Amino acid sequence: MTIPPRVYFYWSGEAFCFLNYLSVYSLLRKTPAATCEIHFRREPPPENRYWRLLRGTSGTTVREVDFPSLLQTCGMDGAEWTALSNGLSEAQASDVFRYLVLFVNGGVYADLDMIFVRDFTPLLCEEFLVGFQISSQHRNLINGAVLGAPARSPLIEMALQEAIQLLRNRQKLRWGDLGPDLLTKILVKDCFRNRALVRCAKLAHKLRVGRTLADEMVFRFLQKNHDIPIRHRNCFYYRSWLSGEWEQIFDDPSVPAEAFAIHLWHKFSADQMRAIDETNFRQTIRNPVLLTLCEDFVAARS
Repeated sequence: MTIPPRVYFYWSGEAFCFLNYLSVYSLLRKTPAATCEIHFRREPPPENRYWRLLRGTSGTTVREVDFPSLLQTCGMDGAEWTALSNGLSEAQASDVFRYLVLFVNGGVYADLDMIFVRDFTPLLCEEFLVGFQISSQHRNLINGAVLGAPARSPLIEMALQEAIQLLRNRQKLRWGDLGPDLLTKILVKDCFRNRALVRCAKLAHKLRVGRTLADEMVFRFLQKNHDIPIRHRNCFYYRSWLSGEWEQIFDDPSVPAEAFAIHLWHKFSADQMRAIDETNFRQTIRNPVLLTLCEDFVAARS
């Protein structure tokens, strides 16, 4: 069973920016066979230029997310969402959304800070799509910023059930508990039993020159010992959020040939992302792949 070419995004808040729009634009540009849905919890104000552009973009559907209906379709009590969502952050709500929508419909979920650089259709031949991130944070080896599966996937069902149970327990949840940490525990829990591997990876990461070696070591272990097809970090996360790496995203002279998308997110890069628009990107972006996409956007709008 393959993954259907349906892509889902989630948004909540006012500050929808040029690079958020470029995420959807790059998807449609690079993978024209895909259908695209943007689900929002809190919509940006009408004066937000890029949200208006998004609503008028051919090939996209923009709608308010209906968590109760999604829960109901998954066989749960839709009325339970009021209690489950109490105190839930937007990042955590997006984690729950991706499990729900993928379980119900199948397809690919992507964060709105993923810039697509290649047609991702070849990735849909697997029964599951997920990417290795980095071994510096051993609780979060796997990132769900791009996550794909057919409808009713047993792995997505496991993630959904685990997430709902954590919400029902009403314990204090940290960032990542419903996302990267949860996916890592479900998909690669055996890795934590290999204490020698974890010790070697931690030691290698203390040496800046050893980070790539550590990542490769852990990734090859996952490939060898797990049936789930986990993608190399270069596929989506070739730059990590380690100091000295994430700052290079906008300046990289080249992008790995095997990259399908570039993940722009970092908690310290949010202001930089919001400051970039179609009037100033030439002064702030030197990454040739991002620069070309921005130029394409300007040319298409002129």
